[in-house]
Amino acid sequence: MSLFFTGTLQQCLVKSVVFQLPGCVESGKSHKKLHLFPNPTETERFNKWILSIGGDILGFDNEYIFKQRRVCHAHFDEKFCCRNNRISNIAVPTINLPKPISLPIFTHSERRPLRQIETSKPSTLSVDVSSPSSPTGESASNSGALPSPPPLADDEPDAVGEGVAHSYHEHQHVRYNPLKDEWILVSPHRCRRPWSGQTEQPPEEPSPDPNNPLRAGAVRPNGQRNPDYTSTYVFPNDFPALLEEVPEPPQPKHPLFQAAQAKGTCRVMCFHPDSTMTIPLMSMDEILAVINEWIEQVKELGQRYTWVQIFENKGAVMGCSNPHPHCQIWASSFLPNEPRVKDRCQEEYYNENGKALLVDYVEQELKLKERIVIKNSEWVALVPYWAAWPYETMVLPINGSPQRMTDLNAEQKRGLAEIMKQLNTKYDNLFQCSFPYSMGWHGAPTGPSTTQGDSPHWLLHALYLPPLLRSATVKKFMVGYEMLAQPQRDLTPEQAAEKLRQCDHKVHYKNRKTK
Repeated sequence: MSLFFTGTLQQCLVKSVVFQLPGCVESGKSHKKLHLFPNPTETERFNKWILSIGGDILGFDNEYIFKQRRVCHAHFDEKFCCRNNRISNIAVPTINLPKPISLPIFTHSERRPLRQIETSKPSTLSVDVSSPSSPTGESASNSGALPSPPPLADDEPDAVGEGVAHSYHEHQHVRYNPLKDEWILVSPHRCRRPWSGQTEQPPEEPSPDPNNPLRAGAVRPNGQRNPDYTSTYVFPNDFPALLEEVPEPPQPKHPLFQAAQAKGTCRVMCFHPDSTMTIPLMSMDEILAVINEWIEQVKELGQRYTWVQIFENKGAVMGCSNPHPHCQIWASSFLPNEPRVKDRCQEEYYNENGKALLVDYVEQELKLKERIVIKNSEWVALVPYWAAWPYETMVLPINGSPQRMTDLNAEQKRGLAEIMKQLNTKYDNLFQCSFPYSMGWHGAPTGPSTTQGDSPHWLLHALYLPPLLRSATVKKFMVGYEMLAQPQRDLTPEQAAEKLRQCDHKVHYKNRKTK
């Protein structure tokens, strides 16, 4: 379906709705056009529908321009009033995603015709998310499952010759990330290429720096002295990106140059007084203290701010200027881009399926097992089916469906401390180095009006995004195609999970050397 319209905010004048009829998709002939003139009172509902099918409304001198981004099928169920009675009983279109989702296929030089989409009846998604070589041999097909990569056009030549079966571990394909409504290019055949690009220096063991501003008792650049802390320690960032008091920006003279007020606060949280410590080397009780402090920070800041982002940058490769074990906590009066997209995608899935997207996803991964790295009775660490970074992992709760960190009970907190220590031990043992990464937590938005259980479409989860690819000295760069087109990876998520599974999670390589 293609829909084009222009009009003022008051009129919402629809110029035409074009439906491609069965049998004419490739030829592009025999289209049926309907001219709709919605009642002005229906403008808001009409706009919500446009956004719900993945479109964009772009303001330009009080006119709308709608661009459809997703291949959809429309059916009609609600009466829509027409202002001039040219067409009676026109209904508001509501969208049911096809099964599976099909995308336009492109050649190097031109766009191919769209494949016909099966839309015989409105139903929830039901496709197989497992790879053909799933070690368990179980199918992931069930109500609410995730869409598979788009099929090739009928005349698309096989990359390795006619009659050769596709293998997820050998041939390129794209995978859908339902949390962000985007596709990831997977190119496993590139793993065979020799590496002649940039290498990093092997990370050196940090030696205690007497001038380290994060150590206990140190004087920070602003002249304030840290207390002689023995566990965690939180203080305001001396150079924050967000301030609590800021004036309102002026109204834009043109809708293409918009700005909005951004208030917030930034804090630094030290995990441990010892600058040589990292999560895998800390004790369970010390990690549990970190988790408890995270919860307290979310509880306090979440009463005032819409979003509280906990994140850790570990290693000089990730731009971390201080090896002292610490993270940052930024709280903002607005919902940033990543959680805003996740909130929309998860809410759409929940409204369509009556179940949280990640709750469904965890259930499927526990059945398939092929991307699971490690789990306990409360948590699972896995390489997401749609992972972009080589050894990216997601840590998700198995029981209770907590929406925010403040929802965690004692058993979940203890289980989380265990899974964090074990996962980070595996990371360090993989390449025998202090594994660099960016990690952080995503949960339901916060704010003064939120209450426990008010966001059933959310499931709390942590993301670990490490850059290392082949060794401690070779990292993945997100540049070029990744910045301008879409994320791309060589190693398949299943191969990455297998490599991490084989790593010891009990004994850290430093302790093995000592013994």
